[in-house]
Amino acid sequence: MRYRPEIDGLRAVAVLPVILFHAGVAGFQGGFVGVDVFLVISGYLITSIILHEQASGSFTLARFYERRARRILPALLLVMVVCIPFAWVLMLPHQLKDFGQSLVATTVFLSNVFFFIETDYFNDFSETAPLLHTWSLAVEEQYYLLFPLFFIWLRRRQPNKHLLVVIVLATTSLVGAQWYSHVDAVGNFYLLPFRAWELLVGVAVAIMDSREDRFSPSSNLSAVGLMLILTSVFLIDKSVPFPSIFAVPTVVGTALIIAYADVSNHVGKLLSSKPLVWLGLISYGAYLWHQPALAFIRISAGPHEIDLLAKLIVIAGVIGLATLSHKYVEKPLRSPSIRMSVLLPSFAFVSLTLMALGLTIHYKQGFIAYKLSQISQDQRRIVIDREVVIARRDTVWEPILKTAQANFTSRKNGSKVKVLLVGDSKSSDLFVALNIEPRRFVDWETSRFELDDPCMGLMSTRLNAADTTTSDRQCDWPVERLASSSNLRESDVVVLAAAWQLSSYSGAAALARSLAASGKKVVVISSGDFQDLTSLSMYIARNELGLDARQAYLYQNIRHDRQRVSDRLRTELAGTTNIRFVEKLDAFCSFEKEACELFAQNGEAYIYDDSGHLTVEGARYLAGKIEQLEWLQ
Repeated sequence: MRYRPEIDGLRAVAVLPVILFHAGVAGFQGGFVGVDVFLVISGYLITSIILHEQASGSFTLARFYERRARRILPALLLVMVVCIPFAWVLMLPHQLKDFGQSLVATTVFLSNVFFFIETDYFNDFSETAPLLHTWSLAVEEQYYLLFPLFFIWLRRRQPNKHLLVVIVLATTSLVGAQWYSHVDAVGNFYLLPFRAWELLVGVAVAIMDSREDRFSPSSNLSAVGLMLILTSVFLIDKSVPFPSIFAVPTVVGTALIIAYADVSNHVGKLLSSKPLVWLGLISYGAYLWHQPALAFIRISAGPHEIDLLAKLIVIAGVIGLATLSHKYVEKPLRSPSIRMSVLLPSFAFVSLTLMALGLTIHYKQGFIAYKLSQISQDQRRIVIDREVVIARRDTVWEPILKTAQANFTSRKNGSKVKVLLVGDSKSSDLFVALNIEPRRFVDWETSRFELDDPCMGLMSTRLNAADTTTSDRQCDWPVERLASSSNLRESDVVVLAAAWQLSSYSGAAALARSLAASGKKVVVISSGDFQDLTSLSMYIARNELGLDARQAYLYQNIRHDRQRVSDRLRTELAGTTNIRFVEKLDAFCSFEKEACELFAQNGEAYIYDDSGHLTVEGARYLAGKIEQLEWLQ
């Protein structure tokens, strides 16, 4: 195959905006589109190699996958290994636990699925995830696993129509991405089916480029392509659903450059310049090193902002690391002089070791006991001692919750508003908050029923007389008890409170609508969770932060995965008569100030004891907020 230096230059155009975007450099808010450029290039080059080798009769799947392993694994495994000591020293237990999980997911090329479940690419938590960027490698590897087999089969079965099939598949994927960007923006961003069209555009360009009537260089079209990419970098931002039709300019721009740029025209000459070609050659290493470097700098800085000079120094260091890893790791291990019979066992050993270490970190909860032992004795008082907090909780919760399922008084004997709380442990916390200081809510009579959110969909079905056949063994008994309870019939207000899950929140929405249709007033409470507060309190103790810094740090660690599900629930219920959605974090956080209360009024008693359950002081604090914010009015 003919070497095309302008494609290496295009890699430089792709990687620089990504690095500057992740560094938070002003003006590069759309820099993440560089990944889309990489995907088109990848689709083009992989297909070109297959077509070239098939034409010469030298193509084999074994050779194809060997080349991929030599290209991808050496630098990736090196970066993962280097991350481990920094993670051990700098990370809090909950961060270390997440890192351990990402080690496993990255090793098996499922990190795109892991980060889809764990985090939104654009939230604050993602900035401290060292392996977040490996999601794109996972997408590519999943594609490489499937595409050669499909493409070979397609060329044999439909030798004259394989371009048409590729175009149809790319169009289908783009239409799917456009639709799914409004259904689940995070899944649309991370998952292969909604990224496949970008790779397939590169495939289509490679197929057309392999024909006799191949592309002729064009200064104008290649210039349009470069302009489309740069416009996307500077105009698109994280508020845009992506990838969708908004990604089309980047993808089309990349395709135009691949098709029409050449050393004979201006864009080709620019991209073939030595600085851009050099940066393009080390672009894979630069991409791998930049996210861990930035993540660990942010972790060490805590709530403090990193200035531009520090970011530029980190980027310079990343370029240096990429140069070294390209020279001493990537290039040597691509050479056939090192036999695959030596490399394959080495790759397997390192990969299995990383997986074992990741699983150990996960099961050890981020080595929380060891991390606690490293904090000075006089600062440990600031660390949440969950055993003490839970023991104190139990002494208060137990007598209050004993009254939770008492029958409401007869309406003849009282005119109080009857409030029934339904849900998991979040609803028990809410019940305690409403009853820990009875003087606050003298006009309400409260009761509670335990029902996990996976059962709420069945409860909705049970309330629908037209369908009595649906069953779930774990839910049948509690659903039947709640459906037949006098408290449900007599309640004026039903409050649904739980740690809402992605797989089952729609059941809660259906239940809320069923109850509202029957005439009940319904209040749905968001999950309102943070990252593990025991772990965060260690950071506070270790760094002796003032109260303002503590609150800012807490705000940065809102559980965005739970928040995302709560936001979906809010959207699904919007505008429904008799239903009110309450954002629990409104009681604890000022979103304008980007700070959340961490301590009750005495200054050291934590409001939460873990990621989202109240302490005794927290229950009293929430009671005051419920009264102040009129949640149940």
